[in-house]
Amino acid sequence: MGRANADPGWSNSTSRGVYLGNGWVLSAAHTGIVNGQAETINGQNYGVVKDSAINIKNPTALVNAGVGALADLRLVRLNTLSQFDGSPEQRAAALGLPLQPIHLPNSRLATNQQLVVIGRGRIKADGAPLLHADTSYTGGVPNWPSFTTCVGCFHTLDSNTLHAVGYTVSTTMRQTWGTNRVENPSSVANSLSDFVSKGGTWVTGTTAVQAFDFDEYNFTTDANGNVIGGGGNEVQGAANDSGSGVYAWNAALERWELSGVMHTIARYGANNQALAIRRGASALGDLTVFSELSVYRTQIEAYMAPPVGYEWNGEGTDTRFFHMVGRDVAYDAAGSLVVTEGMWGDINLDGVVSGDGSGAWATDDVTAFVQGWGYQQGSGDILSWKRGDMNQDGRVDLDDFLLLRQGVQQASGASLSLSALFGTSSQVVPEPATAGILAAAGLGLLAWRRLRRSR
Repeated sequence: MGRANADPGWSNSTSRGVYLGNGWVLSAAHTGIVNGQAETINGQNYGVVKDSAINIKNPTALVNAGVGALADLRLVRLNTLSQFDGSPEQRAAALGLPLQPIHLPNSRLATNQQLVVIGRGRIKADGAPLLHADTSYTGGVPNWPSFTTCVGCFHTLDSNTLHAVGYTVSTTMRQTWGTNRVENPSSVANSLSDFVSKGGTWVTGTTAVQAFDFDEYNFTTDANGNVIGGGGNEVQGAANDSGSGVYAWNAALERWELSGVMHTIARYGANNQALAIRRGASALGDLTVFSELSVYRTQIEAYMAPPVGYEWNGEGTDTRFFHMVGRDVAYDAAGSLVVTEGMWGDINLDGVVSGDGSGAWATDDVTAFVQGWGYQQGSGDILSWKRGDMNQDGRVDLDDFLLLRQGVQQASGASLSLSALFGTSSQVVPEPATAGILAAAGLGLLAWRRLRRSR
């Protein structure tokens, strides 16, 4: 069956990663994507929610095999452009740029499987011809003599000088795409010394990975050494491409899947030879290494999932936005995922649960709740969350107060009172029906909440 959607996720590319939807961005951790910084998507800068950065962990089996505890992968959450407006989905809709649903793979990609790569790093210098280089360089830049001086000398050793053929890379960064195929891991291991198998999972550094090769081809040149034919059409990663998406089509499920994000550009040659070739150039035979996200899928999805008791039972895309302070997902000794739910109450998304109703919205979650009391919209999302809709039913009401009270008590030991928050001096008062409910006993309120939640 044909592919109904030829776009795996062009508009989902961010300045350092891939937008997974509902505020989540996945990137390589070494890109430095952290709290307090901006991330660009579709030409607009979004702030990263404070303390939302999550370092993805390696499974127990890899840690036991000697791989580090943390993979080179990080999740962060994007805020809205303003206090109550401007999610990435809203902006994409206004621009007519479709954000694709991003799916993660269940298994490792097969050797030679077709890939589509969407990067935002450096590009080939405009008009740059195919050139050759050797290990001599000046000021950190490799020498690129004319092509005719090295016709056919792909990765050959001549008088102890390592040659290569490739292209100079400009300092310009632009979003581009291309295709390649998954390289045989054994072939990669022959060229990359730290590409090793750990119990059947291939690893570079601290991350489970796969790779694609910038393959060598035969070229036809004219008398002046200009390429007039031959070659291939393959993509190769370049500087600043880390975190960019690598996609593959899953024919069985008829969907694109984000198979990995780019991590490094590996030098060709045994034991990582030809250091000079990598400076300002991409040489045929270079490797682009990307994470094997099937290894981390269940953990990433667990972080993105709603808290226990609020699982999605609706139809279509789940737009609800839950942000739990201190929420964590880890592996136990047996290799099973263990979720620590964290605290409710960070309504203003400043990374902490704090306040007593006397501060400003930006620093006081109780004030944020009081200001949003009675707000309603069709369904929950980040905008209703920032008004106090923590159970994400589209309304700010008693259910949400109970969650806020729980979080504030965990964070500071303080006990909130609705009557104190909505006294006669307040401009916001409970609705009559809600005021009647307040007279019920505490156990009755909790039982009512459970009934509401289980409907």
